[in-house]
Amino acid sequence: MENIDLVLSGSGVRFGCHYGAILALKKKKYNITRIAGTSGGAIIAAAYASHYPFENIWHIIKHMDISDLMCDGKVMSWLRLIKYGGLYKGDRFEKFIDKNITHGTKLNDAPGLFIVATDLTNRKPLVLSYKNGFGDMKISRAVRMSMSAPIYWEPKTCNVKGEICTVVDGGISANYYIDLFDDNSRPTIGISLYKEKKKSKINIINYFRNIIDTVMTANENEHIEDAYWSKTIKVGTGDISPFDLDITPEQIEWTIKRGYQETLDAIDNKIKKGENDG
Repeated sequence: MENIDLVLSGSGVRFGCHYGAILALKKKKYNITRIAGTSGGAIIAAAYASHYPFENIWHIIKHMDISDLMCDGKVMSWLRLIKYGGLYKGDRFEKFIDKNITHGTKLNDAPGLFIVATDLTNRKPLVLSYKNGFGDMKISRAVRMSMSAPIYWEPKTCNVKGEICTVVDGGISANYYIDLFDDNSRPTIGISLYKEKKKSKINIINYFRNIIDTVMTANENEHIEDAYWSKTIKVGTGDISPFDLDITPEQIEWTIKRGYQETLDAIDNKIKKGENDG
């Protein structure tokens, strides 16, 4: 069994791809020593690090009512956006993750877990982990911070080395933090998602969603240098975009199978190529 580190990109509602990817890695007998996730990828990273057995969350994630959880029962408030910086509170999602996936565990309980958010105050990535001094933080809170899409959810605040900072979605600064684990010779593999087909829907909410999606995609493409493509498994998500909140259980199952198969097909070559490049 070979030890690897794993980085999961931001995914929005397409986190099933990351779940399928990990199932493929387990089938191929790779042991994930450290795991990092941004935004939607943080959900699956947290699940892997804190929910045992990992295979048992298939049913949970397949039947998540994404629209209800993300929109706090569809209680959108323009006044909240002006006053607090988000159309929705985001609390319902955090409670769901805590109850059903992370079970009250803290980052102390998962020393190999790294959740990527954005420190908006200092305009840089914020890695929430035991190693970085956030051990007493609930994993569900770290995931909630990593998924705080600007405009959409109220941002959170966090004490970062004695400074109270505003924290938003990790995808704004590091949607795919593939170089996070460059501190040893152990192979790092990254799972990055891309939409294969485009939709054209225009209304004010989709306008905001498309702005956020564009920022995250541009950030990711700029961040991946040639040296890291050899470590990256790209998984296509059809016409499902990060903010397709009406995603169905059937579509979620499709993303799981897609992530599983594309990772299964690519992983051995990625490990060998990464070793040869090193």
